[in-house]
Amino acid sequence: MKLSTFVQNPAQVIQIYLSSYFIEKGLHYSKYNCDIIPKLLYFYVKFLLVNKILSEKTDNLDRALSIIEMAQTELALFSVIGQSCPDHFNQTCKELFSDSGMLAENDSMESPHETMNIVTEESSVSKLPKSENVTSKKKKKRKSKAKNLTLAPGGGSASHAVVESNVATSGQLSGSPRASSSWGTGSAESQPASWTVAESGGWGSSSQSMGWGAVIDNPVVNDGWGDFKISSPPPPPSSFIPTHITNSLPKTHVRGVVEHSLRRIKAISPPNESSVKLEEDTIVDAVALEEELKRSYWTVVLEPWLMKEETPRILSSSKGNVVLQATGSVNDLYVGNVMPYNCLSDDITVFVEAETRKSLKVGMGLGGTWAQLLRVSDCIKEGKEVSVGETRHWYIMDVLRILPSYYMIV
Repeated sequence: MKLSTFVQNPAQVIQIYLSSYFIEKGLHYSKYNCDIIPKLLYFYVKFLLVNKILSEKTDNLDRALSIIEMAQTELALFSVIGQSCPDHFNQTCKELFSDSGMLAENDSMESPHETMNIVTEESSVSKLPKSENVTSKKKKKRKSKAKNLTLAPGGGSASHAVVESNVATSGQLSGSPRASSSWGTGSAESQPASWTVAESGGWGSSSQSMGWGAVIDNPVVNDGWGDFKISSPPPPPSSFIPTHITNSLPKTHVRGVVEHSLRRIKAISPPNESSVKLEEDTIVDAVALEEELKRSYWTVVLEPWLMKEETPRILSSSKGNVVLQATGSVNDLYVGNVMPYNCLSDDITVFVEAETRKSLKVGMGLGGTWAQLLRVSDCIKEGKEVSVGETRHWYIMDVLRILPSYYMIV
């Protein structure tokens, strides 16, 4: 049955095998499979053509050869795209415009002015239940009998040592400044409560020179759990991005619509030629920053690739006007004068680095999450009107699926 299907339409069978079947079976995870399988199929189809085994299907076999040649190029890019997308720039945007990064940039989280005071009370034995009270008394009697059988160091009886220890403990609990004796010292009055006395501030020092084991006279006051301030956003994950870009982006742009969808690479354009060079500490406005990005990075235009199993989804973290249906109702997320975004028909433009551009090919599909870069001025109701056809750029949050340009489902 499968052989008869292949004989009837070799090109379609090979196209399905090297696309949907290849991905469904997980063959694309192996570089060896992406390299050797197209070569074997190419040799097999060539053999059929040279020996004229299917002479009536010559045109169909020629089309199959062109599909195999595309597969040799595009399947080899799968692993490269998976490693390079998102690149350093898009990872930086993802970090700067994440929920935590935007919180930190919006003027630091202030610590609470009121802290919770935790008061601990000593519970006496009498407050315990009757059964626990009797048990604790029996344990104390057994301990006191065992201590009375031992002699205290220095020739005194153990009972005297126990009484003195109890008096010292009660004095400490009541807040008395009485000093207790230390280990290895003769009496409490002759030596301070420490292991040894060292005036040089060395090991074991209790002087103000603050050696190891130093006693801190001014205790640290804890203002409460979580009492901290975030004065700046978390650092971007890469140091390859110029400082003036990372400093300006959070001040000029905000994250807009967030979409999860499958898109096809429509066009790839090189950076604009310009000799403008900005200083590292320069803060530019939104328009100047976008021009700087166009001079620094390649632009990739992605068009919708609509499939039944890959319906575009607008995530709940979005901010912006979105067309919910093809006929057109607009949601209530107002963002100034920005034109409503239609995920079923509108193209998006993303910035990529030069190394990432080498792994992309026009026609291939990328499935992932994309986020819109809205200007801060777009969020102002009385802001400047957006001209017809003016678009906003996007950045790549993640790429979870890669499809060849000849992708076909049974």
